[in-house]
Amino acid sequence: MDILNIKVTKIRTLKAVSHIYRLETIHGDIYYTSLEGASPGNVQLKLGGIVREISFEEISKLVPLNGKTEDLWQGNASAGYSYSKSSGRGQFNSNFSVEYLTKK
Repeated sequence: MDILNIKVTKIRTLKAVSHIYRLETIHGDIYYTSLEGASPGNVQLKLGGIVREISFEEISKLVPLNGKTEDLWQGNASAGYSYSKSSGRGQFNSNFSVEYLTKK
């Protein structure tokens, strides 16, 4: 599903708990969440243990992302240590990178 134009008056409930969506509101807020059913005309967003209910009219864009939340993270970590006996000094090196994958 790419772009759909839907008349909001025809929708009573919206529920999609098995996938993660990038939801953008008309106020410019962006959420990465699954969608739970709520009272008619509203949808519940689960945001790290906090539940927020917004109306359908507030949703500007709803983009499905592939995979679940834990599948959207990737990264690398490395560590190393070197020691010079002649100077008696050691050096610890580390590198860490994390990325969150989105549709664009």
